[in-house]
Amino acid sequence: MVELAREQEERALKIHKEALVVDTHCDTLMKFMPQLRGSPPARWLGERSEAGHIDLPRLIEGGVNCQTFAVYTGKRVGQPGATLRALQMIDVFFSECDAND
Repeated sequence: MVELAREQEERALKIHKEALVVDTHCDTLMKFMPQLRGSPPARWLGERSEAGHIDLPRLIEGGVNCQTFAVYTGKRVGQPGATLRALQMIDVFFSECDAND
């Protein structure tokens, strides 16, 4: 970790607050997927959590303006069920957006 002088930290925070902050990759969407046999998801986008990389409270506090979520379906080409899994993840994404509108 880099230690900054107070003036450097203040300048960095000013730049950050004025910047458009875009994160172009995050795997957190998988944590919102319902688990097998109908159990609830591991977490929700609108709830602060120490698990995973992001949630809405931390994105807002961190000044992130745009977040891109990855839709990961497996390592192999032609992964069985990949299209269904991708559509389920997209559905969960929109459900989380609606729940936190």
